[in-house]
Amino acid sequence: MKNTLFAAALVFVSVCAASAKQYTITLVKPVEVGSVKLAAGEYKVKLDGANAIFTDRKKQTFTAPAKTEKVVKKVPFTAVETKDVEGGTKLNSIDLEGADFKVIF
Repeated sequence: MKNTLFAAALVFVSVCAASAKQYTITLVKPVEVGSVKLAAGEYKVKLDGANAIFTDRKKQTFTAPAKTEKVVKKVPFTAVETKDVEGGTKLNSIDLEGADFKVIF
């Protein structure tokens, strides 16, 4: 049951191999990341210090505060963990395939 709930909370995304620190994610519905609202769609995500920078297909960038948290073993796939909140959906974290950390918002 717990695995089913966890899987339901995840939105599977793909990884872009163009850069070691840049990833491509696809959001299937709009989400809030801090005070930033991201529409559904594909984004490139890059970490820059204490921020995550999201770039959409139109080259618009959105910056949100983020931190990284070490994980015990490398993540086997990229996934976005969200939580439904009053008035929308909040992005909680991103697990990045092959990384030894996750991004927390």
